Amino acid sequence: MPPRQETVRLPLMQPIRRPSIIDQAELELRNAIYFGDLRPGDTIPEVQVSKQMGISRSSLREACQRLVRDGLLTQIPGRGLFVTRMDAVTMSDFIDYRLGIEMQAASIVADRVSRMRADGDEQAALELLAPLRGSSNEPVAPSKPKR
Repeated sequence: MPPRQETVRLPLMQPIRRPSIIDQAELELRNAIYFGDLRPGDTIPEVQVSKQMGISRSSLREACQRLVRDGLLTQIPGRGLFVTRMDAVTMSDFIDYRLGIEMQAASIVADRVSRMRADGDEQAALELLAPLRGSSNEPVAPSKPKR
């Protein structure tokens, strides 16, 4: 008699992706700006930073171009890259942009959790919500269905 093949329902898992060198450099620079290690108006010395990070100048340039696109760095031809100086209006625009992204992400998660709970898969819903709860191990109560 051949062995019985059973279908196992796996929890929702995201593919594992290794960040590229450029992704890591972008994150490192972004964090340096957010945490104040690189201040508004500071220059980004390409040779020095690429040596410190242990990456090529072309990889650093690509990471910097992403930050220029996002408005965190300003490129002045012939002078180099600088951390963007932000006035109150620009800062408000960044906050609004981030708020919009976070609201969309919360909406997507809420929709997925609702579908999982409607399908009776409370465990998968709790696993999806677990990283959002931080260190708390308290279960999130299911919401009541709308009538």
